[in-house]
Amino acid sequence: MVQPKYDDLLRLPSDATARKQVWYFTVTPKDGKQFGSLRQSGSVIIGNTLPKASNLSVSPAYPLKKDDLAANYDYFDADGDPEGRSEIRWYKNSVWISKYDGLKRLPARN
Repeated sequence: MVQPKYDDLLRLPSDATARKQVWYFTVTPKDGKQFGSLRQSGSVIIGNTLPKASNLSVSPAYPLKKDDLAANYDYFDADGDPEGRSEIRWYKNSVWISKYDGLKRLPARN
C-alpha cells in the first residue's frame, strides 16, 4: 500500500515501521525533461529486536543452608514485548545442573 507521506524521502524514519511489516520502494527517474521507467526495490521484513537481561544477581547475597536462592535480573525489550519463557540455568561449582533449568527460585539444600 502506498504511503504518500514518505514520498521523495531517501530514509524512512524508524518510528514509521513495526515488526513483521514488509517494506519496499519504487523510483521513477527523471533527467530534468522526461521520466524513465518505474522501478521497484527488493523488499525487507522489519525484524524483532533481541531482548536483554541486565543487573543479574543471586539473592540472598549471603545465603545460609536453609535459604532458597533466587535469580534476579532486569528484563528489557525495545519492541515492548513482554517476557516470555526466559532460559535460566543454575550452576553448582561451575557445573550446570540441568534439572533446575527454568527455575527462578532454587529450593534450599541443593
